[in-house]
Amino acid sequence: MSRLRVTLLLAATLFVPAAHADPIIDLLKACFNFLGAQDYPRALEESASLLKLKKLGREDERYAHLCRGRALHNTGQFKGAMPELKRVEALSRSQEELAVAYNWLGQGYSAMGDLANAELYHNRELLAARALGDKGREAMALNNLAATSTKKATPTRRWSSTNNQST
Repeated sequence: MSRLRVTLLLAATLFVPAAHADPIIDLLKACFNFLGAQDYPRALEESASLLKLKKLGREDERYAHLCRGRALHNTGQFKGAMPELKRVEALSRSQEELAVAYNWLGQGYSAMGDLANAELYHNRELLAARALGDKGREAMALNNLAATSTKKATPTRRWSSTNNQST
């Protein structure tokens, strides 16, 4: 192949993706980039922009709710995160998608102190991981179950300022 032909082919491939940019994909990427950078307010803005769009497909809507739920969870807004994460569960179709939803739902319930639901969702996460044969996800689910069991077994202690002892 001549140098001119290679140069033209290379130039054509560089400019085609820019011409076919998908604004939904761009917003999803931005949302998860902000989430990864721990810029949760901007992740929430991007997810809100996404969810206002009328033409979201199931998978895009699922990702938008997942980004929003994770951003809310990571800012300590656990009750606000739960409807987003429940929507992720409802939009999930595969064992892998369900495992992700179950993990975040279990984390949210655990953070709110609802250990029975945390255990329920981490057990679902474990079953999905085993169905997938995903040893890494299975280990994570077992770790989450162990943490939940530890929280259930550890009594709450209050500090008494009058006698400097826990009660």
